[in-house]
Amino acid sequence: MPKIENLKSMPCPEQGCPGSLVVKHTRDGKPFWACTEQDCNATHGAHADGTPLGVPGDEYTRFVRRVAHEAFDKLWIKAPKDDQQEARTQAYRWLAIRLGLKKDEAHIGMFDVETCDRVIEVVGNKDWYYLQRWVRRKQAKVQRKTRRMYGHIASKDKGFDRRN
Repeated sequence: MPKIENLKSMPCPEQGCPGSLVVKHTRDGKPFWACTEQDCNATHGAHADGTPLGVPGDEYTRFVRRVAHEAFDKLWIKAPKDDQQEARTQAYRWLAIRLGLKKDEAHIGMFDVETCDRVIEVVGNKDWYYLQRWVRRKQAKVQRKTRRMYGHIASKDKGFDRRN
């Protein structure tokens, strides 16, 4: 694959399509990659600067990546809002270890169909227990902090005070 800084177009990932992907923009100015062939519906996400989000895939690969993301996101999505970025990072570290990849290679947008199948299989196992435990500890920490901050208000309510 050519250097990303110099990337103006890349081959279309759809089988048999002679077109190439070029950067286009949505109505609100966000970049994305789209095929130059009129009959081809191949698209691929892009960062704000136009660099591709991962590796373009054909329609089936994109479908399998969505399924893998659905399964994977369940690992970290229940973390408290303030900790979701950290939970997501922890989840990707765990995924890299389980798949035998380097940390910077563990992104579902870069995976082929076989690797996505492995993601679905690994996430389906109960090996991710430690990550779920981390999320529960974070949730408990938030609850304790909330009780400390607002407990004095709740304790004025006779029904809440256990001594009564």
